[in-house]
Amino acid sequence: MGASSAVSKGNTASNVVSDASSAAESAVGTTSDTTSAIAQINQAAEAENAINLAQTMAQLKEAGPKAMKSLTQG
Repeated sequence: MGASSAVSKGNTASNVVSDASSAAESAVGTTSDTTSAIAQINQAAEAENAINLAQTMAQLKEAGPKAMKSLTQG
């Protein structure tokens, strides 16, 4: 049953999304452990971004203003 047929039978879009979300959570087994793991992944990505930014800034400082363009464009 597609989403359009579910909506045409009187369900609101909100109900269809809610039902799909519940089904996905049941199928995947989303728990607080999964949520915690996602939060840890996001924190690690933010830390990696900060490291990359610091490395880039150090390279720019070392290279000087004339070389900045080539460093920032790959």
